[in-house]
Amino acid sequence: MSLSFQTADASAIAGELYLARKSRAVATVRTGQMAAHSADLALYPWLAIACLCGADLPELAPLIDSQRNPVWLYGAAREISEAEARRIVASDICPPARWAMVLGRTRDHALLAALTDPSRDAAARQLVIVSAHLAALGSVAEWSLPSAMPKAA
Repeated sequence: MSLSFQTADASAIAGELYLARKSRAVATVRTGQMAAHSADLALYPWLAIACLCGADLPELAPLIDSQRNPVWLYGAAREISEAEARRIVASDICPPARWAMVLGRTRDHALLAALTDPSRDAAARQLVIVSAHLAALGSVAEWSLPSAMPKAA
């Protein structure tokens, strides 16, 4: 499995991962199998991951824009970059330790499933790309990565 990827790939993949889970959560709530609040709680880690990866989601735009307003420090306006605003928003949505655990666990389950079912290789590959992207950004602390996780180049 090659780990060569670009930021745009991780951004698109993370957005797709969130939207797929959101779609399943909406269907689960509609059928009464889960409360809306529980579904929201399950989606927060994936929204934070998508935010950090740079996904362009309508849910994130107003939150990121509100963080990009100039901050006044010691009488001078300080501009906040989009990357910094995304880090702030992602941390507000879900604590990094939680989304890192959810992503790592999901990735590891997908990798194990791909060993026995080759049709699951694409899903595992997507989760590895997102994990490696976040590790390369420094968004995931070294200690939170499983030892089997390949380091991004």
